[in-house]
Amino acid sequence: RKICQPLRRAFLQKMGLPPGTAAAAADSFVWMAEQDELATERVLMLMRLLGGGGVPARAVGGAVRELQRYVGCGDPVLETKHMRCKCAKEEWTSCTGCTEAKQGSTGKKRCESTCGWNGTWLGMLYRHFSNSRLSLEGGRGMPTLRKGDRFLVDLVEADEVEMVREGCRAAEVWRVSELRSLDGTGLREAVKPNGALERLVGKGKTGKLWGEVVRRVAQVRGGRVDVMGRRVRTGAGSRCSKPLGAWERPAVSDWSLAAWTVEGVVMLGIPQSGPGSNHVECRQLARVGGQLPKWMNRGPSQSGLRRQLWKVEEATVEVQMTLDRVWDTSAERWRVGKGGVWPVEASCVVV
Repeated sequence: RKICQPLRRAFLQKMGLPPGTAAAAADSFVWMAEQDELATERVLMLMRLLGGGGVPARAVGGAVRELQRYVGCGDPVLETKHMRCKCAKEEWTSCTGCTEAKQGSTGKKRCESTCGWNGTWLGMLYRHFSNSRLSLEGGRGMPTLRKGDRFLVDLVEADEVEMVREGCRAAEVWRVSELRSLDGTGLREAVKPNGALERLVGKGKTGKLWGEVVRRVAQVRGGRVDVMGRRVRTGAGSRCSKPLGAWERPAVSDWSLAAWTVEGVVMLGIPQSGPGSNHVECRQLARVGGQLPKWMNRGPSQSGLRRQLWKVEEATVEVQMTLDRVWDTSAERWRVGKGGVWPVEASCVVV
């Protein structure tokens, strides 16, 4: 509205209205407020860029995906209003002196109840949508990776959302499935106290607090035996207490990296296509030698994949997603002879 004030003054002068005319009275002469007209023009430009194809379409599509991960929700990001200031509705009592919700605010002071502007043109459009009655429907969103999967920002308390969101951006994990092990029950080694993910989030209390919160809401409910032989209940505060189910194959294009085995050796690749009937196309990563950074050798929480340096190869490979099982006569059980792909977080690998 501040930007459009010169245009509003010219409009009032043309209509013969005094300069002090109320905004509601001036808006009644036009079908839409100036800031909403600008937002509509930006939406039309966004649609033209997305539908035009080529490099501009890929760039804008990447901006939408980046905004999706910046917000950290599963719903299509342009349908949500996570940049809306909650102070106006008195939903956030600890924020004092907030100017986000005031008419004509320049937004120089970030409100603690919002995720804040991410510094992009698309983020500016999303911020206007969040603080207005306009909305934009459609989009793919960020899919869940396994059956029963949940997003971390949807599980925590209201005063913990922004802290968890910032930590998830730093550690590049957004879902419960990215914290659990492959069996869907236990937590990964990197998620445990003083693990690799806490160090990625921040030093000292920052990473420790984030780790405590996500472990509390993502742990499977059950029990364990302590050193004294007593039965201790675990996962009492979990919001996703059940083991996770099978992998969602339609979400394979959202995997950071894909892993598979070739004669017992783990291979990594970047998914380049969604799953077909039996295969997925990946751009393969190759192991390279070199001096590892010192921080990669700290503690037992660093996985074997993280203690290895990788480089991206030009060639692509087709990886079989279905499992071919063979009968092991000596053990009298079925074993996987070939096939099978599972996701790996990008934060677990140094490329």
